[in-house]
Amino acid sequence: MSSRHSDARSAPAGTYDLASKNFVAESVTEDPDEFADFCRAFAMSVRPGGSLVASFMENMPTYRIGVASRWPGCPVDRAIVRRVFAPYTERLRGIRIDADPTVPDYGDTGMVLMRAVRTRQSPPTGRGTAP
Repeated sequence: MSSRHSDARSAPAGTYDLASKNFVAESVTEDPDEFADFCRAFAMSVRPGGSLVASFMENMPTYRIGVASRWPGCPVDRAIVRRVFAPYTERLRGIRIDADPTVPDYGDTGMVLMRAVRTRQSPPTGRGTAP
């Protein structure tokens, strides 16, 4: 087993048997096309037949922590996650979990959890499917 820390867009295609991504793609951009590109690169890093698991903050807006920091947010939901990953995966499953009222409210409405298997078919070419 090995791990690698890098930009998802630079991950070698078809390399990993399993990839996990938690609260990243929707939290590093406000651009739906860039979100889709991150997700496409993540999916493509897994070999055909390999597994993907991911979690997303549902409907996460741009938010602040403290006075001076501003963090990007790309609002996504279960339908958007499905639409972005469908061209690259099969057996795609997503569930939604309500927001936890005991943690700070940053404007999200909960979480979307996803699991899928990388498709054995050739994916479409070009940019990902934007939400």
